[in-house]
Amino acid sequence: TEYNDRDAQYQWFIEALSLRPVRIHAFSRMNFVYTVLSKRKLAWFVDQGLVEGWFDPRFPTIQGVIRRGISIAALRKYILDQGASRRVVNMEWDKFWAENKKVYEPASSRYMAVFRDDAVMVHLENVPAVVEVVSTPLVPKDPSRGERPLRRFNEILIEGGDAASLAEGEEVTLLRWGNCVMDRFERDASGRIVSIHARLNIGGDVRKTKKITWLANVVRSGAGAGGTGRGVSRTLFSRGMRCTRASARNASAQ
Repeated sequence: TEYNDRDAQYQWFIEALSLRPVRIHAFSRMNFVYTVLSKRKLAWFVDQGLVEGWFDPRFPTIQGVIRRGISIAALRKYILDQGASRRVVNMEWDKFWAENKKVYEPASSRYMAVFRDDAVMVHLENVPAVVEVVSTPLVPKDPSRGERPLRRFNEILIEGGDAASLAEGEEVTLLRWGNCVMDRFERDASGRIVSIHARLNIGGDVRKTKKITWLANVVRSGAGAGGTGRGVSRTLFSRGMRCTRASARNASAQ
């Protein structure tokens, strides 16, 4: 690098001034595929007002990825795992975020959710039309974390994407409940599945089945006026990295 040429001069000044010896160890800059890391180029986005600032969650900066959700522990471990090599490598973001998942995984409580606009109704023919409330662990692998209530009903909602991947007669596993056989599909004029008639098979083998997240289609007690009262609504935000060659390539192709 351009700084290595000054190492000898730096050491001469150290010896000439009788200062504490300093050992210099150079290492390469970390690069990520399809990602612009040049501060000069990133500054253009900030100066043009296209981002909130250097802390924008779409920015590949320390402040940006922390705001995006990376934990300090995961960030530190990822950097230390790379070592201090001079070899120039291009890292994948998937590995970066996978390290973050390892930190949050043991401590995160488990809940289920479905996208409201894409949900498909499943009618469980052999389940009574009575709401049943059971307890399920917040963290299945760590019972000491406590439990949460789980409502069961003869009508449940599953993801539209999950429904599209199923076939009539297929047996799947409803997480925290048991196996379920998909008997019959109802489709609209476009062929999209709008509802499913199924039946529980609690004694079924769960080892080789698809695992499906679901929510009971029941009215939530205490729901405020103007709401559906079914479940608890949350807004999910998804932001891609702003400064990537891949995003620029996709934009130009469109």
